[in-house]
Amino acid sequence: MTLKACLRVGAAVAVLSASALTTEAVPVAFGGHYYEVVSSPGIDWLSAEAAAEALTFLGAQGHLATITSLEEDQFLDALRGSTTDLWVGGFQSPGGTLGVGDNWTWVNGEGSFPGNNLGPVYANWLPGEPNDFYGAASEQYLTIAHGGAFGWNDEGAINNVSGFVVEYNVPEPGTLSLIGLGLAGLAARRRRKA
Repeated sequence: MTLKACLRVGAAVAVLSASALTTEAVPVAFGGHYYEVVSSPGIDWLSAEAAAEALTFLGAQGHLATITSLEEDQFLDALRGSTTDLWVGGFQSPGGTLGVGDNWTWVNGEGSFPGNNLGPVYANWLPGEPNDFYGAASEQYLTIAHGGAFGWNDEGAINNVSGFVVEYNVPEPGTLSLIGLGLAGLAARRRRKA
């Protein structure tokens, strides 16, 4: 089988894998990870974090989703459908005096992100957010889709949220298939040369 044929087969496997995922009630693959929206009306952020970490998929432990690019953010916005106000894995790490835009970070150690939409690190705050609406350091957790809008909102650990988004760091089946086919192609090519 030629390398071109291997790539065609790998692409077909990736498409079939993706279509199989969309017809079942399982996490959906994007960018090398899997994501799922968990409906849990009234859950607070700390409980959502614990619930996400208690879930597993294909052997990977879940965590509240982190959002590090526009493409990932748009994917999660589409995945949520009409669900609004979902917890994700951003929070203000405690320490010192917390200004409204200070010390925002991701739960899984992917780093910090700004409390504004400026700079080289991705952020997608809704207009006027973050704002500590209920007073200084009152909203230290991150939601998406506040009121159905595409963007981020700082929120307190209160229970007016619809659920949360879980992320699993598992390679997509299409990626694994492509790697396997590529290795098989290289092995076959080496056998012919020997």
